[in-house]
Amino acid sequence: MQRLYESYKDNEKIAIYLVYVREIHPTEQSGTEKTENGDSADTERSSAPQIVQHATIEERITAASKCIEGLELTIPTLIDRMDNAALKAFHVWAAATVVIDVDGKVAFYSTGPRGTQPKKADKVIRKLLGVEENEPESPEAAKTTK
Repeated sequence: MQRLYESYKDNEKIAIYLVYVREIHPTEQSGTEKTENGDSADTERSSAPQIVQHATIEERITAASKCIEGLELTIPTLIDRMDNAALKAFHVWAAATVVIDVDGKVAFYSTGPRGTQPKKADKVIRKLLGVEENEPESPEAAKTTK
């Protein structure tokens, strides 16, 4: 998504944001993580960052900052409210992409651990911009993977 952002960041007709929501796999405490069935799993050997579920907006902002820095992203980032309004509105449980047209309608939606699908999102954006199908795709989007 960083590459897709890079390809459109100077286009006044496009706004791309990362929306940081609640932790999808929060750590209960140092070294344990809740599994999908609610059990605790040992995460001491995991290389993934261990983040406790946010209790305050300040904690969520701190976690988002760590994510952005760790992934070296420059995408403008919005932080979901503590009532999880964005998460609920778009049913986002892992990485996702939502393209919303100028009328506020969802033109493209994908979700899941590998759900960002920047090439498909780029095709939808190009269609919304009126770019012909046979024109080469944006150079940055061409570098992305599924």
